Amino acid sequence: MTEQQFLQQLEQALDRLPAEERNDILQDIREYFANGRADGKIRQRHCCGTGRTGCHRQRTD
Repeated sequence: MTEQQFLQQLEQALDRLPAEERNDILQDIREYFANGRADGKIRQRHCCGTGRTGCHRQRTD
């Protein structure tokens, strides 16, 4: 599952929340991925550490 696919599924799962709360959660997750890439822990095309089945961890260390 790619990061984009994960975010799309998450957004759909959060659709009952108010837009502001949903957007805050999505922004937090985007920052999580960006921090992981910056730290060299994950590649952009993979989600990681989310506890979701189908996600693959790609470490560079």
